[in-house]
Amino acid sequence: MANELTLRGVSAQLSSVNCRKENHGDDKVPAVDLKLEMELDADQVAQLWGGLPLQLWHENNERTPLLPPGNEIALGETVFEEHRVEIGNEGVDDDWVLLGSAKISKARIVIVGGGMAKVTLRVQSDVGGDQTSELHERLGEWLAFTCHPRQQDMVGKAAAA
Repeated sequence: MANELTLRGVSAQLSSVNCRKENHGDDKVPAVDLKLEMELDADQVAQLWGGLPLQLWHENNERTPLLPPGNEIALGETVFEEHRVEIGNEGVDDDWVLLGSAKISKARIVIVGGGMAKVTLRVQSDVGGDQTSELHERLGEWLAFTCHPRQQDMVGKAAAA
């Protein structure tokens, strides 16, 4: 079974936008690499690598870290293919960018304590039209980030787009 990641409305900072061309057969199409930084709880982190909370936190009410805060774990091998990604501002219907066939990879997890971790993800996708300029305009902003496998229905603001 393929890796699946579902995050809904997570607050994430768009910290990097890299526009490039990608080969699709003989054609070159516009594509983008995004770097998103967010803070996730232990249950959300568990999706990045099955069983990870059991390896990083004691199972108690406070989710006490097994490793001292600040330790970093890189999950370079874990890749989530064919995911739909929405990035935008909650409450603003026409302020969302939809990436319909994204790959999510290169997760970096830094334990911060209290069952929380700072997570950095790379999102790669084909882009169309004005999406690259929209993403560049949002560089450095904190936005709502939603992702899930493509076969699931969209649930966020961009679902109607």
